[in-house]
Amino acid sequence: MIAFPNIRIFDGESADLASGTVVVDGGTITAVGAAAVPNGAQVVDGGGRTLMPGLIDAHIHARTGPLACSAGCLDRGFTSVRDTGGADYGLHLAIERGYLKAPQLFYSEKALSQTGGHCDFRHHHPR
Repeated sequence: MIAFPNIRIFDGESADLASGTVVVDGGTITAVGAAAVPNGAQVVDGGGRTLMPGLIDAHIHARTGPLACSAGCLDRGFTSVRDTGGADYGLHLAIERGYLKAPQLFYSEKALSQTGGHCDFRHHHPR
């Protein structure tokens, strides 16, 4: 069990930040707000920082340039990313099995594109 006292809490619904403590037990948030720190909990002082839900980046290119779904994404608050044209099952497995420190990856297997888009490989003229 971990308690995060002395934090500002952004809940994703209100523009106002609450102050207080968040308690996490076994990966589940069990208390939020003015909750007291439970006996025996590991305490991580938030130092007045903001705690918020993880962000989702719905448009990344995992195979373009430096690996887009890297630990840097996590450092910026992204806990999930979506790639609809480039990521594959192997990359998903590497992340899932802990070989790469990265957000949860959602991928589409074959690239998704609008008609006439950069992944529309149909012939546009009859031959």
